[in-house]
Amino acid sequence: MAKSNVDRYVKVVRRFDSNGKYYFTTVLHSENPDDNPKLRTHKQFNLSYETGDRAQAELYAYKLAKCLECRVVA
Repeated sequence: MAKSNVDRYVKVVRRFDSNGKYYFTTVLHSENPDDNPKLRTHKQFNLSYETGDRAQAELYAYKLAKCLECRVVA
């Protein structure tokens, strides 16, 4: 059986807490191979990394993407 190529990517997301302050999180999106392949739906996996500095969040995202052999999207 051939190995399927699953599309996945890492994204930095800006979120707000209850006080209105913003922070950045890193999210992994991975294609769900069990769904209809024509729809190309992705599942979202929120990682526990949070920071107030966008540069730190992007650095973490690039390091994570390198380890997972995927890409970072804006």
